Amino acid sequence: MELTAQEIEKLDAIRLLVSNNVEYFDNMVNEVADTYTADLNAVMDDIKLHVVDKADPPVSLVEEYFMKLSALLYYVGSQMESLGIRDDISEQMQKEVFNTEYLSQQELNRDKKPTAATLTALAENKSMYETLLNSMYSRAYKIVKFRVEAADRMCSTLSKVMSRRMQEMSYPEPTDQLGRKIQLNE
Repeated sequence: MELTAQEIEKLDAIRLLVSNNVEYFDNMVNEVADTYTADLNAVMDDIKLHVVDKADPPVSLVEEYFMKLSALLYYVGSQMESLGIRDDISEQMQKEVFNTEYLSQQELNRDKKPTAATLTALAENKSMYETLLNSMYSRAYKIVKFRVEAADRMCSTLSKVMSRRMQEMSYPEPTDQLGRKIQLNE
């Protein structure tokens, strides 16, 4: 199947429109998610820079980030619930607009006997912006939840690193029978 110049032009216009809408949607979702996780993002960036990307970070630094991250997870977890409420309320708003339109169209067109599909299409069209808003909050909630879960895993990893390092520090240096330090070949 070969497309005509007009068909290609139309597809390009639609693709551009989709791209612009996706960019707007992505920006909105990220703006909302970043509002709730700005401090968490900053600490995770610091951990990457000062712990993950370093060959042998000091235990005191690992401990410091473990403490910061643990405390921060408490607060971000609470904020995540606030975002969940926005998700729930926007979903209820969408349902209210949809149902109101569905029922009003049913009443207005009582003598024409519209199909359920027709009523649904009209109601979906009327509640389109509420649906998009709910989708934005839902996506932002999922992003925040992912970040909290990833930060929790990092917290667990930092704890394991600290434990391993503390164990290594408590091992006595190997010595021979006379008490002389043995050099290990590495």
